Amino acid sequence: MAGMSSETASPRPPKAATGGTPAEAIADAIQADGPIPFSRFMELALYGPGGYYAGLPVGPAGDFVTSPHLSPVFGALVARQVEELWTLLGRPAPFRLIEAGAGDGTLASQMLGALDAEARSAMEFVAVERGAAARRALASRGLAATERLEDVPPAPAGCLLANELLDNLPFDLVRGTDAGAVELLVTVSGDDFGWSEGRVVAEAPGTTIPPGELAIVPRAMFEFLDVAASRFERGYLWLVDYGPAAAPHTYRGHRVGADLLADPGHRDITAGVDVEAAIRHAGSLALRAWPPRSQREVLLALGFREWAERTRAEQVAALGERRGVDAVRAWSARSGASALIDPAGVGGFFVLCLGVGDVPPPSWAT
Repeated sequence: MAGMSSETASPRPPKAATGGTPAEAIADAIQADGPIPFSRFMELALYGPGGYYAGLPVGPAGDFVTSPHLSPVFGALVARQVEELWTLLGRPAPFRLIEAGAGDGTLASQMLGALDAEARSAMEFVAVERGAAARRALASRGLAATERLEDVPPAPAGCLLANELLDNLPFDLVRGTDAGAVELLVTVSGDDFGWSEGRVVAEAPGTTIPPGELAIVPRAMFEFLDVAASRFERGYLWLVDYGPAAAPHTYRGHRVGADLLADPGHRDITAGVDVEAAIRHAGSLALRAWPPRSQREVLLALGFREWAERTRAEQVAALGERRGVDAVRAWSARSGASALIDPAGVGGFFVLCLGVGDVPPPSWAT
């Protein structure tokens, strides 16, 4: 559980949308079952009919961008990581490569296009994506996708990638009180969605939630790890996301919001990932967990600096030969890629690699 202040995460109940499918679905669920856990609200708001991820909110024209949208260098270096993990397992063929939360296929296209011929021929790529519009985008790239990770058959060897997926998995909220931690539920009062307190719940071992403070309970993340770990007899889970310092919030139009219940279906709902909780759960599944590193550290270890130096040399050569367009193209590539290792941005995200079975660590983890 990751603690946070009640000022940030206990928003004033907003006006419920009228005629919006997610809002109606949430109201119907509350009418049928009484106050609902926040995870169910989040599930309906993000992934239900007409929910936020029914469209394509990620990308240059959307509400936010991820690393592969910032620069194709990300996909090229992820391809290098996949090749390394494949080699560590003895270069098996076939090798099941899963991208969970594949979005519009930008990362998959970059990565698959950058694999060397031998590695590419060994790969059995599967995209997993819940959003219907994103699955159509994947299909337009020639990438078939399934909606549920559970539907991907287990394989002898493989790797699962998930870039900025864990922070969007539904979570519950609890608040500390003098009597213990109580679950926060979502209810309806007139035309508003609001909060009510539920039962006292057990706190995670080793944690205490001070009265008045809130914490997240990432049950869906644990369930995701359960399923992901069962997809291979031997393999790796390679997970990238941002950490627990970020309290639950909404996101729309490149703007952060604190009102978690506002406009369900029209904005993202997310929270920093408790990587230590993920590691503890991985241990309960008998997975190997190597200490997480920042995205900056991992990309540098995978060859980012060498790529930047080559591209700079190309820029200098193009300038010397008066090839202005090529020089500008090289400069633009370097400029865009620099965001990938910016420690104040996505370069500060964590990379967590988990091993399924008795497998050696990636080079950057030794």
